Amino acid sequence: MTKILYITKNKYKVESAKRYTKKLGIELIQKKLDIEEIQSDSIAKIAKHKAKKAFKFLKKPLIVSDSGWRIPALKGFPGPYMHYINNWFSSEDFLILMANKKDKSVILEHVICGISSKGIKIFKKEFVGKFVKNPKGKGLSSDQVISFKNNKHTLAECQNINQDSTDDTDLWKKIHQWSKNL
Repeated sequence: MTKILYITKNKYKVESAKRYTKKLGIELIQKKLDIEEIQSDSIAKIAKHKAKKAFKFLKKPLIVSDSGWRIPALKGFPGPYMHYINNWFSSEDFLILMANKKDKSVILEHVICGISSKGIKIFKKEFVGKFVKNPKGKGLSSDQVISFKNNKHTLAECQNINQDSTDDTDLWKKIHQWSKNL
């Protein structure tokens, strides 16, 4: 089994990732580090910066993940700033912003950056979802109003029933291939 350090303070990210990595023969080991997050419109740049900082400190192969939301009707807002927006906006605030928009779509960009002494590699995947009419579930405000499932379950509802709302299988397969060369 391949062991990979996963630099994150978010236990839910690790739990979700382990659903994929366990099947692939990857053991993720969560490592919590305080790493300054740069401000950038690029999720990949943010992840790459964090990975470089963590690698400089640990000197071991590792991965860092980051994600952001692009709402086409709001010109790509909030992008990588979703973490902050979730602290400021309620689920109702999101719905008010989207109330008069015809395009209710939202794009989740998930980036995982792997780094070792052999170099750095960026893995990306995008998921297209949509805003629902009413908040459902408990959790982050955005998670209560965004669905990636045709069955209308929000991200919050999926987390509450321990079900992934997106499928990262192919992303983790690429990471598995990368990890074989460490």
